[in-house]
Amino acid sequence: MPVSELPESLREGLDPGALATVEVTVETAAAAEGEAPMTLEEILAFEQENFRSLDEVDAHVRALREEWAHPSLEDYLRAVDRAPAPDLAPEEVAHRAALFGRFFGAAADGRTTVRDAVTRIRELRDQDD
Repeated sequence: MPVSELPESLREGLDPGALATVEVTVETAAAAEGEAPMTLEEILAFEQENFRSLDEVDAHVRALREEWAHPSLEDYLRAVDRAPAPDLAPEEVAHRAALFGRFFGAAADGRTTVRDAVTRIRELRDQDD
């Protein structure tokens, strides 16, 4: 953006014919109120409170890896199908179904097989290639 288009307070001391890159950083409420971000020591102390030993850290990382390590989309969809359904209020189920229908269209009727879903996903992916 040309420096000449910047607000006057930002143009001060800059060549009006030069180009400027503007970066906007939104501060968190804590930072805006003067609360400093956590230091490295505070972060490490926080983690030590949550994980008492290297074995606990290792077990946590392994559990996350197993949770997210699906070799293929088909395997992921099968794992999702086997997962227990959350206990939701009927209105929340209806709301989510409506959102799902809006997002996925007619194929969101619940009668789509894993094979149909994977085929459709591949078709959509290939459209953008």
